[in-house]
Amino acid sequence: MPDDNETYFHEKISKDEETGSENGIVEENSPIPMVAAVVPITDDPTLPILTFRFWVLSSLFTIMGASLSQFYFFRQNGPAFSILFVQLASWFL
Repeated sequence: MPDDNETYFHEKISKDEETGSENGIVEENSPIPMVAAVVPITDDPTLPILTFRFWVLSSLFTIMGASLSQFYFFRQNGPAFSILFVQLASWFL
């Protein structure tokens, strides 16, 4: 259990003078100290998105998924692969 003096949520509140309402923005920080020390709560927009790893894995799963779908299309009782199964299978790679 966290102590009373440990804060895991930093809240910034700005008050609108005209309406008198308060707008709160909560920045989440991990309750695990080792994770909070290493993982930043901000996003780095300079990181590349379309990397070599992205293209290889997306091409591999597209080819495998299309091949399995085409193979099982011609069978009478072919299994249906849900998107959850595909996501879990791709997570391991």
